[in-house]
Amino acid sequence: MLDIPGQMLKLTQVMTQIGASFSQIVQTKNDDQSARVVIITHDMSKAQLHDLKEQLEAIDTITLLSAYKVLK
Repeated sequence: MLDIPGQMLKLTQVMTQIGASFSQIVQTKNDDQSARVVIITHDMSKAQLHDLKEQLEAIDTITLLSAYKVLK
């Protein structure tokens, strides 16, 4: 994700649209222009995960490196 104002807002808006919530967020500076963000969510369905990935990939300032669903 580019390290510029408004990027976390975009992420939060996507999470709100799909009806998912954050459990933990860790952001670290990656280089001069980007930040690495690791998100752990509360339980989410496969459909929500699909929607999340699809919507994040459509945002040109966010690069989705990977997404995992942990099975209980």
